[in-house]
Amino acid sequence: YDFLPELGITVIHAVYSRFVSDLNRPPDGSALYPGRFETGLVPLETFAGERIFSEPPGPEELERLRREFHEPYHARLAELLTAHVDARGRVVLVDAHSVASGANRLHPALDRDIYLGDRDGETCGSWLRECLRTAFEVEGLSVSVNDPYKGGYITDHYGRLPGVESIQIEMCQRVYMDELMPEEGPRHRSFDIARHALRRAALAARIA
Repeated sequence: YDFLPELGITVIHAVYSRFVSDLNRPPDGSALYPGRFETGLVPLETFAGERIFSEPPGPEELERLRREFHEPYHARLAELLTAHVDARGRVVLVDAHSVASGANRLHPALDRDIYLGDRDGETCGSWLRECLRTAFEVEGLSVSVNDPYKGGYITDHYGRLPGVESIQIEMCQRVYMDELMPEEGPRHRSFDIARHALRRAALAARIA
């Protein structure tokens, strides 16, 4: 995603693990998908069900992590969105993630390359979803919409604000790297394809 600023696109990203504080979860710890397995604001286990902490953090530590990591990120994101809406009347928020393709407690093995989520059409117009879907499919990538990922807290919360349209992208890690040998990174044969597809999608959303 390092090419985004040159396209005039504002970027904000975390510099710490989601195991410290998951920015895509509600600050009050409420469920995103009631009745389904999901991890919390500070995950206590991985999606595979593995324990993260030998001793889970207590209430005071959880609150400290929320204040020091979750709260500042969202304060800055809200500030940026407000500035863009004030200046232009509208803004598009794309929440970009990657996901391991193997089965876990959230979903079976993933058979598509890209997963778009707009909370079943509640956080953006169909134009944005279809714009991104087409941009990826033109590059030969398969796309699923709102299954199994509908968008997390960032997409849901900010996509309901006046002037903001939001959508989540989950890209399967196998698209751009060998999941068994992640150290290959940009040398992986499909890395440039994935990068080009993301650039096309970013340009399409910006122009539209």
